Amino acid sequence: MLTHSAAAPIQFFIEYFIPIIYTNTLENNPMYLSDTLIDQIAQSVMEKINKGELSIGMRLPSVRKYAKTLNVSNETILRAYDKLVVLGYLEARRGSGFYVQKTQSNEPQQSPVKPWMQRGSNVSAWQNILYENDISEQSSPLKPSLYKQQGIDLLQHALKQLDSNTLLRLSQYANPQGFLPLRQQLQQKLVQQGIQVTADQIITTNGATDALHLILWSHFFPDQVIFIEDPTSVIHQQRALASGLNIHRIPRLEDGPDLEVLQTLCEKYKPKAFLMSSILQNPTSSCLSVYKAHQLLKLAEMYNFFIIDDDSFGDLLPESQMINITRLANLDQLSRVIQIGSFSKTIAPGLRSGYIAAQQKTIEHILLYKSVGEIQNSLLTDALVAQILASGDYPAHCLKLATQFTPFRQKIKKQLVDIGWNIPETGAGIYLWGSLDEKAHPEALEATNSLAIQHIPGKIFSIDKEFGAFKRFNIDSILK
Repeated sequence: MLTHSAAAPIQFFIEYFIPIIYTNTLENNPMYLSDTLIDQIAQSVMEKINKGELSIGMRLPSVRKYAKTLNVSNETILRAYDKLVVLGYLEARRGSGFYVQKTQSNEPQQSPVKPWMQRGSNVSAWQNILYENDISEQSSPLKPSLYKQQGIDLLQHALKQLDSNTLLRLSQYANPQGFLPLRQQLQQKLVQQGIQVTADQIITTNGATDALHLILWSHFFPDQVIFIEDPTSVIHQQRALASGLNIHRIPRLEDGPDLEVLQTLCEKYKPKAFLMSSILQNPTSSCLSVYKAHQLLKLAEMYNFFIIDDDSFGDLLPESQMINITRLANLDQLSRVIQIGSFSKTIAPGLRSGYIAAQQKTIEHILLYKSVGEIQNSLLTDALVAQILASGDYPAHCLKLATQFTPFRQKIKKQLVDIGWNIPETGAGIYLWGSLDEKAHPEALEATNSLAIQHIPGKIFSIDKEFGAFKRFNIDSILK
């Protein structure tokens, strides 16, 4: 335990810095883009479309041809085109190319003006969509949630339990592989989940996004083929695009990926990896069935590709609901599966703490890259998470969250179904994923907005027009 003198700075941290962890939002941390070459090319094409120089239905030059014309890389053109697809200016037709798509008057959708947007006109495509009017941010503001308050309580308790020896480590350089006590706690956590792993097979990271970046950076080259789910998390899309990878999308069904489509595309493209989530996938909150997990691993063996399994939301699924569903790593034991995870969703959004668990040679290869990139994680963050896991409070914390979400999920689902939404049953997680008939009466959308639930348009999770009628609803936005 801390002495009085050692406790004073910790109390200062609790009072002044813990609240800062919870202000790590887009408003305060904009992540806006400067006038990059990609943005300039996208803006140029956008202007030609708006002026009518590129008519609806016209096929744009191929990625290679346009790259050669502008004397830039194929990756630059591909990312510019992809931005325009997400914004609704272009349509990507598999095996054919990119075509000008009809939008409302071929004008970009007007978004609520954010203070940080005034810093530059070129903001990343997904942020423009995120702040469109139909997110209804004004009508469904985020409220202080019960689960975030519980996360603060967990952090405060952990801070008070840190001893002076742990604090002294802050004056030392960190091991690129991560804080050993945290890796040891993660090992125990994974073993309890049925994944046989050693502490040497784990790297701690600054969240799941950092984990994914390290894997893609260390193992893949631009233009190599990887598969992602459709729909899938914005982060998965952005990380893959930023790495210049050739992306193909596998439909996500209620029990996992569409295996028929997966096998067909495997035969055609020979992917290097498949990026997915077994448990509580974002945005659908669906889980992988045991049957599909076995079949998926057989395909990975047959076509020789890795599976990167993002388990960021997995701790919010109670063990009692792990019936006929599974994590891939439970079956594969990290042979072809690389599992990544995060505590941002369960403890605090601003607590950037995550991990990579993989076979030893994969970990060693990633460490070669990590040692020349972002050398170390925050030792204080790692120590806090290690203390939380060591205390034994974390499983009960997650179970309490899951239990509290249940009545809200049921209530929100009923309200949405009553006004015309089709909401599949998932049974857990902080998101509901549903569709509204495109011919539905406008009053249905007005009724949705009146529920004061934060919702995000489905199109930011996919480039498929089908998901234009979908939305992701955030249960946590109404918790008090």
